[in-house]
Order: sequence, then C-alpha cells, then structure tokens
Amino acid sequence: MIREKLIKLDQKIMVLINVKLRCRPLDLLMPIITYLGSSEFSAVLALSSLIVTGYGRDSYGLKLTLTLILSGILTQVIKRTVNRLRPFLIMKELHIKKIGIDDFSFPSGHTTAAFSMAVMSLLFYPHLTIPSLILALLTGISRVYLGVHFPTDVAMGAIIGSSASLLIYYFL
Repeated sequence: MIREKLIKLDQKIMVLINVKLRCRPLDLLMPIITYLGSSEFSAVLALSSLIVTGYGRDSYGLKLTLTLILSGILTQVIKRTVNRLRPFLIMKELHIKKIGIDDFSFPSGHTTAAFSMAVMSLLFYPHLTIPSLILALLTGISRVYLGVHFPTDVAMGAIIGSSASLLIYYFL
C-alpha cells in the first residue's frame, strides 16, 4: 500500500515537472544543465582539481576523485540490482530527450555525480555552498524534466552523492 502511494506520488511529481512546467526557455536550458552531472564533466573537474590541488591525502582533488569513484560504483551496483525501467518506457504522456542514459533509472547517476561534486566542494570551500547546491539540485530536476528519471531516482542520487562525499571527507 505504501509502495503504491509512493509510485503514484512519484508519477504525479514527474508529470508536474516534465509536462506542466514545459516551456521553451527550460527546453533550451535543461539539456545544458544536465551535463553538469555527466561523466565527462565529472572527469574534467576531477582531473583539473587533481592538477591544481595535488594528490595529497587532504587535497580537494584526491577527495573529489575518490568520492566520484565511490558514488559511481554504488550507483551502478544499485542500478543493476534494482533494474528500474526509465519513466518514458512506463508513462507515455511524457516529453523526453534522451541525454546521457544507460539501461536503468534508479538511482540517477547524473544527480549522484552532481551532489558528489557539490557536497565535496562546499566542504572544502564553504563560500560555494549555495551555488553548488543550486546547481546540483537543478541537475537532478533536469533529469526529471527531460523524462529520463523519476523524482525518487533523483532523490536517491542526491543521498548517495552527498553520503559518499561526507564519508570520504571525514573518514579518509
């Protein structure tokens, strides 16, 4: 019963973001924002951070790289265990733009990466807290707007990315 209610709520929020908020400016902006969680963007940020901050045990570059590796592995293991179908395969009324997708939906890898980068950045650079979190949140919303993830996929990605950052930051 709770599961069915959660699925219905997930689908209602999905329609709200993907269908009801649909407009030309967001159609142009969301595909750009979604790349902030891409593996390409993550790799470039991690590599450039390693070059700038070095490889020391307490360096931002090393901790960011380890966070992205840890959260990426966790996300892929969960995706292959849960095997949740993409929303556009279940809900036919969605507007879709298939940017950066693999076979399964849960959790969102883009959102996981975005929150991994955002939380690690704000831990090292507190003055970047608000912009980092806004960009990570927008990345997650973009995945729903584009029709490739349910809101719960995005929520779990945010939890995994944030948790991985906190674990690496405080325990490495």
